[in-house]
Amino acid sequence: MGVLLFALRATASTLLGVAFFVALLLGVLFDMVHKDLLNDEFYVRQLAANDIYQRIHTDILPAVNVTPLYYGGLQVSEEEAQQMSREVFPPEFVRAETEGVIRNFLPWLKGQTDDLRVVIDLTPVRDDGRWVAVRFVKAKLDTIPPCPTGEVIDWTRASQGALPPCIPGGADGAAARQRYMAALTAAIDQAVLKAPPLIDLVAVGAMESGLSREDFLDRIRRVRTAVAIGNALGGQFTIGALVTLALLMGAVHLPRLRGSAMWVGATVALSGGVILAATLVARAVLPPRVEAFILIQPELYPKAVQLVTDVSRSAFYELAADMARPAAIAFAVGVLLLGVSFLLPRRVGVPSAERLRLRALRRYLRGPRRGSPE
Repeated sequence: MGVLLFALRATASTLLGVAFFVALLLGVLFDMVHKDLLNDEFYVRQLAANDIYQRIHTDILPAVNVTPLYYGGLQVSEEEAQQMSREVFPPEFVRAETEGVIRNFLPWLKGQTDDLRVVIDLTPVRDDGRWVAVRFVKAKLDTIPPCPTGEVIDWTRASQGALPPCIPGGADGAAARQRYMAALTAAIDQAVLKAPPLIDLVAVGAMESGLSREDFLDRIRRVRTAVAIGNALGGQFTIGALVTLALLMGAVHLPRLRGSAMWVGATVALSGGVILAATLVARAVLPPRVEAFILIQPELYPKAVQLVTDVSRSAFYELAADMARPAAIAFAVGVLLLGVSFLLPRRVGVPSAERLRLRALRRYLRGPRRGSPE
């Protein structure tokens, strides 16, 4: 009977221990998701820590030629296009729009608001872009050499954003420059008016996914529903499950109080220790592998690759730290409970009448102790 009871207790404790480990792992993951991945400050912090906005301005924008979009296909060199892009999109604008998208999307995803507005407002930079283009055209016209005698300028090219190869010399030069400047300015104004005032990121995501806007929104809404369910069943449910499993595991070994505490302490310590060790190993192993994967993507601009790897590395380190913290707390609590268990009595409870009679019989059979009165 004793062997069977021991086997039943060991089996029940093992099953409850596995369930406790799974519940603790889910709790650690939920805490990480809720604390970091669904927290807008987490993303803002990673971008700021890696100086992303200045690096976009310095390294990424030079690879983006905005002149066809904003300046009617104005003919410029690569270096001139880079300079114009930097002037049109300063780091402050990139930062404000990026953080605005983050702070609007995540509260909607968590169900804190029903207004999904993830757009980039280009209105502030459209006027700036116009003046950048006009200033560029004026400076270029001042450097164009005079035309040879008899050469005729094709004025229709001005409406297409093309600079003339030469300007008439002499008294006609100033008038020709003004006329060409007016034609180019009109072309720039038309291009700026046609430029979109907003970039709808939902529409961009739908286009990249090959879906309609509504189908793409349905996918996002399903994610939102899953997040809502996770929030409802997460934190308090996980804590309740862990406490319930620990109490059941302890109850399996009653009335052996010491054994009960030892099983619970060992399970908590082992579960926390395994998750802590796995997190530390992942923190050391995964970032280099993720970086190696990003580096082999041929479609990515080299400096964009470096930017993405820097952000992913710092984000993963913070995620790993936030996962390791509750795991380390569980490990410490388990070790403490395991140590306290050695100070507890082996059994708990009031002796039964049969047990009292057996004790009295044993004392009688042993006889009186030495030195005690007869």
